[in-house]
Amino acid sequence: MREQLNMFFVSTFDRILSLEEETLHKSPFTNLSVKEFHVLDGVFQMEKVDRNTMSGIANKLGISIGALTTAMNTLVKKGYVCRVYPKEDRRLIKIELTKTGARANEVHQVFHRTLIEHVSAAMSEEEMDTLSTSLKKINDFLKKGG
Repeated sequence: MREQLNMFFVSTFDRILSLEEETLHKSPFTNLSVKEFHVLDGVFQMEKVDRNTMSGIANKLGISIGALTTAMNTLVKKGYVCRVYPKEDRRLIKIELTKTGARANEVHQVFHRTLIEHVSAAMSEEEMDTLSTSLKKINDFLKKGG
């Protein structure tokens, strides 16, 4: 049973990542990697709650500030994000999506919404509730560092 579960996790993760790559590379944003799309999503999520600082975004994504800095430098050069220095505290740096970054993020969100629509269409409401509860437990476990 444990080996079956392991194979299921590996194959599911790989297949979702593969579908995501295929879908996103058919978009107008072919110069973005899947990881960069995820960083854009992190910026978007943190902008909504006014925590779009480097530390807020890094915490949301579960990565180091160093790794995020590298990604941000690339995304700034590509024109997907910009650094903003609020007048009230020039030491603070906010990261914001540009219009291009917002469009790229929307393409990424459409992929996720479509995936969920397809999965939910194949399951009953009870199965969806069970899946959601189970995935929440797995996510909580992984957030604690496994």
